[in-house]
Amino acid sequence: MSRTDFWAYLDLISGRTTSNNPERLNALRLLLEPDTEKRVALLNHLCSLFWQFYQNYQWTLSLNMAISLQEEIVKVTPPGHPENSTHLGYFLLKRIELLGDMADIDRSISLYEHAVKLTSDHNPLKYVYQFNLSLALYARFEHLGDIADLNKSILAREDAARLTIHDHPETSGILAGLSVLLRCRFEKLGDNADIDKSILVGENAVQLTPHDHPDRAVRLTNLYLSLRRRVHRLKQIADINKLTSVSEAAVQLTPDGHPDKFDRLNNQIFALLCRFMRLNDVAAMDMSITLLKDVVRLTPDGHPRQPMTLCNLGNFLLYRAIDVGNIPDIDQSISCFRKALRFTSDDHPDKPVFLHRLGNGLRARFAYFEGFTDFNESVSVYEKAVRLTPEHHRLMSAHLSSLGASLADRYSRLGDVADLERSISSFEEALRLLPDNDLGKCKILAELGYSLQRRHEVLGNIADLDKSISMLEQTIQPLREEGVVVTEYWTSLSRSLLSRMYASGEIADIHKSISMHQDALKLTPDGHYYKTLLLTGLVESFLLRYRALGNSADLFLARQQLCVAARSTTGPPLLRFTCACVWVQWQSALPFDRPSLLEACSVALTLLPQLAWLGLPLHKRHHKLIPRSLGMNEWGLETIHAGNLARNAASAAIEIRYFETAIEWLEQGRSVVWSQLLKLCTQVDELREIQPELAARYVQLSNELQRPRTPHLTLEVDAKDCLEEAAQRHRRVASEWEALVEKIRGIQGFERFLLPQAYSQLKHAAHSGPVVILNASAARCDALVMLPDLDDPLHIPLPALTESDAQELHSQLNTLLCEAGRQASWERACRRNELPGPDPNSLLKYILAQLWRNVVKPVLDSLAFPSPPDPSNLPRIWWCPNGPLAFLPIHAAGIYDESESEAGNCVSDFVISSYTPTLSALIDERQHGHTPSPDDFKLLIVAQSNAPGGAPLSGTQGEMDLIQKHAKSQAIASHPLKGTEATAESVLRHMQQSNWVHFACHGVQERETPTDSGLLLADGRLKLSAIIEQSLPNAELAFLSACQTATGTADLSEESVHLAAGILLAGYRGVVATMWSIGDEDAPRIADDFYAHVLAGERPDHTQAAFALHQAVQRLRSDGASFLSWVPYIHVGV
Repeated sequence: MSRTDFWAYLDLISGRTTSNNPERLNALRLLLEPDTEKRVALLNHLCSLFWQFYQNYQWTLSLNMAISLQEEIVKVTPPGHPENSTHLGYFLLKRIELLGDMADIDRSISLYEHAVKLTSDHNPLKYVYQFNLSLALYARFEHLGDIADLNKSILAREDAARLTIHDHPETSGILAGLSVLLRCRFEKLGDNADIDKSILVGENAVQLTPHDHPDRAVRLTNLYLSLRRRVHRLKQIADINKLTSVSEAAVQLTPDGHPDKFDRLNNQIFALLCRFMRLNDVAAMDMSITLLKDVVRLTPDGHPRQPMTLCNLGNFLLYRAIDVGNIPDIDQSISCFRKALRFTSDDHPDKPVFLHRLGNGLRARFAYFEGFTDFNESVSVYEKAVRLTPEHHRLMSAHLSSLGASLADRYSRLGDVADLERSISSFEEALRLLPDNDLGKCKILAELGYSLQRRHEVLGNIADLDKSISMLEQTIQPLREEGVVVTEYWTSLSRSLLSRMYASGEIADIHKSISMHQDALKLTPDGHYYKTLLLTGLVESFLLRYRALGNSADLFLARQQLCVAARSTTGPPLLRFTCACVWVQWQSALPFDRPSLLEACSVALTLLPQLAWLGLPLHKRHHKLIPRSLGMNEWGLETIHAGNLARNAASAAIEIRYFETAIEWLEQGRSVVWSQLLKLCTQVDELREIQPELAARYVQLSNELQRPRTPHLTLEVDAKDCLEEAAQRHRRVASEWEALVEKIRGIQGFERFLLPQAYSQLKHAAHSGPVVILNASAARCDALVMLPDLDDPLHIPLPALTESDAQELHSQLNTLLCEAGRQASWERACRRNELPGPDPNSLLKYILAQLWRNVVKPVLDSLAFPSPPDPSNLPRIWWCPNGPLAFLPIHAAGIYDESESEAGNCVSDFVISSYTPTLSALIDERQHGHTPSPDDFKLLIVAQSNAPGGAPLSGTQGEMDLIQKHAKSQAIASHPLKGTEATAESVLRHMQQSNWVHFACHGVQERETPTDSGLLLADGRLKLSAIIEQSLPNAELAFLSACQTATGTADLSEESVHLAAGILLAGYRGVVATMWSIGDEDAPRIADDFYAHVLAGERPDHTQAAFALHQAVQRLRSDGASFLSWVPYIHVGV
């Protein structure tokens, strides 16, 4: 029949006749005659024509006509012809796809059921009827959700599969569909038998599909989806291996540009993630991140899949950061999560997922950097995720669990029991929402167990502890059988077992803890980030068993595992450093094993730069070095003090006469943060000659770390994100810098690039005179002296001094200064209301006499300076004290009582004293620049008499005038900045152009955040952190005529965190500073005498600064000034 016949038929049935062809009209009229074979044939032919038109043009009208004609065929065909019913059923299925009419679905099912009933199993078409019946039943299930329809659909598909032989071309397709149906029922009912069968059937379908079959990739993807469901629930290694290979095969069969390429790549990425999480396969994680970055790069902004892709990338980066310890990954992950959230509204179905992931990232970053902004935000985003999630949503349990964990963390930091109670409630609600056979329960049980253990610590309820152990054992046992170690679960159970042992004295709990840790360690690969946690848990368990049973073998085993933990190259730096410090302490008690003690000291000192990581802000690096309580009584160490480490290590080395090693360790453990910053200034001329690109990159990264870029804030709401971005960039640059340094060390001749300096280098610090290192530790006190003409250091024991003596003198000095009003945080010191009490001069004389007798005189006697000395030609000496001695006026030690006032009883009679915060400061390359000519020389004078927040200083103007008078008399260019002109910005700008700078103003010493210490100017504080970020190529000498500019903080005694050290770090070769508040009336006199001498030569000479200060102080002293007035002035540097 032609197209003309088609239109003629339409006319006929509509009552219109447009054709005058008698033969055509006769043929069409035959259709209307009943019970003729010709009529049936014509109906079939016409039905086929309409079906063809539908296939070609997708006309709904032609499909409806085909159905009408097929209905007529069924009506006029005698019984016993099921094929006609199945054809009608098939047409109805197609209309169901278009219109979804339930009447069509029901009728299709009825027709196919009738056809199946009429057809013998031997009929080769019966499998087709069963297959189509399955399709119709599944269509009704999708519309109505009746699980009975899904069950019938599966049975019909199974019958269709049974009726085909394996080499039948349709078998693989039927099996693939059956696998999907079984997976669908599993998702509805959660019956593991369904997902097992779905995988088995899916594997058969793939196996029967030829490699060049166009549907092979589709069937591989279906198998992947079923495997993924079982992996999510059971996490079996064999399934993960299959998941990886199946997803990879599907990707390989999918050409670029194919619409399914994106989804199949994501499937492969997820499989690699599963492999990483289950098998700790770092290569799999790296590959997945590489693939995801490609997907993100290829996804245009605004694409509906962009948010989820970003979230997935962030999640993978976070997993790698947590497991491998790659810190920049945390920042990148948080950025991905935030970007994903920016692309989604609150009603977006994935919004809670993105919030959840962001919370995970914030918690991880808090664990590294202890930023309370991250900490509180993590709680907030988890709460919002819970709020936006429907009550019975499958992810509600995960959101509640993470909220509980975050609240538990906040409790451990802030101690609010309400947070702990909310944490427990959140975990319990999360558990209630999960089925018993869901492995997601493991993590929640573990977290709940830990929270219950902490509640026991607060409330003492032993039931909480028993419940905690029970839950954790439920969590661990199935994982243990699978050979899986989740470190947090093991450590939590161990903590609970040991707590119960404390409460009940049950030794079996210790045995169980030891056994559990030993099993976990066998299953944990070397290099795993959290292996150190397991090792320390085992150490604690051995110690407790030793104390309970007294078996010395346990003590030996504890020490052995402690050494392994300390030597580990991965794991939290604080934990490894703690282990190393405990190792040092234990070995100190074993005088017969000094080599092990030296190794322990070396390991601990090596960890200091990791503890105060370069990627942290300055104040946080210093915070990492302050003493912290550990509460580890079982270990014999209640607090960890980074500052004590180098001093104790040096004492151990001195004990066995390793004097050079002692000096190396003292230098390595002093001014850790300053040393990091000095490394950034290292010249790389030799490297530039052989590797110019590496050298250029090193300089670029070093400059960025020295002077981090401050983000430009355009809107107030952007401030938080901009500051976070800047912090993230700093951490990324720090990581890249460290990797670059390691690469440079791989070049021949640069193996020790930026490693701690050996004594052969450090001894050059004494090129201009003796350098005296004063070490005070709990074990002993000593002086180590480096002399210009001696290769070996000179050791001078100080048996009359103990560390506690030095601490007592420091305490007495602090008390004296407080009572005398000389320790105000900013007061340079106009007029004071001094408290009544003992004469401060008398107390200070006592302190100076003790320092003379017990510290300085033994050193000077050993150095054999000439007596009587020539006052006009006194030799130089540099003091490098540590510990409590760093806060005492060594330079002024002496006997000042009138009865013993003969010459030779104080330091200044023998030497001109200077201090140095480190040996490196005396041998730094930057100190070897040229001395400027008088024509090029510039002196900056900053005077601020009325700084906001400070008392008026009437003497600063006179001080400036006196200095300008001396400069003018020597035709030296000076630039005064005073009053409103003396702002932080203008002062910093002029410092870059000047050789010398003099500050006459108030100073501020911040003990909590030392790098916020500074000088008070017209617009506020010029902070130490701002000064050390400057590039000052012309810097030579700075005079800080302000209070406490050389006073550090007792918690950071080895860090020299004061303005004088910061100025030295910024590039100045020498600094005049004060140890406590100075008098406003004294400062101009000291400045007058100082500049009269130091500017008297042919050219300004900063190397004369120490001698000029010596002269000025002696004059102030001879004029009858109090000890509190002249003692605080010191010279630091060259």
